[in-house]
Amino acid sequence: MLVPLAGALRAFLALVAALAMTATSSAPGTAPRASITSSGASASARTTTSAGRSAVSSTAAPASSATTLGPVVRGQATHYGPAAPGGNCMFPTVPADKLTVAAGPDLYAGAAGCGGYLTVTSGRRTIRVKIDNQCPECGHGHIDLSDEAFAALAPLGRGLIPITYRIVTNPRLSRGLSFVVKSGSSRYWLALLVDNTGNRLRSVEVQTSGAWRALSRADYGYWVADSGVGSGPFVVRVTDVAGHRAVVGGIRLTPGAIQQTAARLYH
Repeated sequence: MLVPLAGALRAFLALVAALAMTATSSAPGTAPRASITSSGASASARTTTSAGRSAVSSTAAPASSATTLGPVVRGQATHYGPAAPGGNCMFPTVPADKLTVAAGPDLYAGAAGCGGYLTVTSGRRTIRVKIDNQCPECGHGHIDLSDEAFAALAPLGRGLIPITYRIVTNPRLSRGLSFVVKSGSSRYWLALLVDNTGNRLRSVEVQTSGAWRALSRADYGYWVADSGVGSGPFVVRVTDVAGHRAVVGGIRLTPGAIQQTAARLYH
């Protein structure tokens, strides 16, 4: 009987040791759990910012980037002339289809509306237009379309038509973000324009001395650092009103040049 009892005792002691090892390996603060945290959550926050490359921060963007439409606004539309670069938003180019709109003060909102999109409907026709200008005299619901946009809805001779419009979130875009450094910029004063954002922007920041410096939005579409941020190249962080964020490196202090990138705020 002694031999079977000794075997049973050894089996019992081995079971206790195994249970103890299992409890130790799963205890809070042990190396396996720390390894998962550093290679999971922390890694997803990193972005590539080397010159000429860009990345979108996965921790800043919402899970969905599907195109959605805001509430319907009823009003009227006029037209102001052919689509052209410039306007209050100072974008250097216009969309290929030339469907643009000058927004009233409520939509333009001190340039906060620049780069956003609307769907505009009149009768059975609907178009998508980019906000690139301001219509100071337009009241709520009144928008001023480019000739090309108006003509896509009705003959130009009508002059004034009833419309409805909706703000578009995450419109589909054919190109990535582009940047323009304003003429007169230097290491002591910087004005930066961001185009092809799709959504309206919430903030633009430049990395300096290891920290992010927020630029101020001017009412003419540029983002300004009054005391400058050095001579570049710059790393720029762009955040839109939907919460998407992109970090782009290699933006040069080259006033007037359109610096096209592959970076996007959403896909």
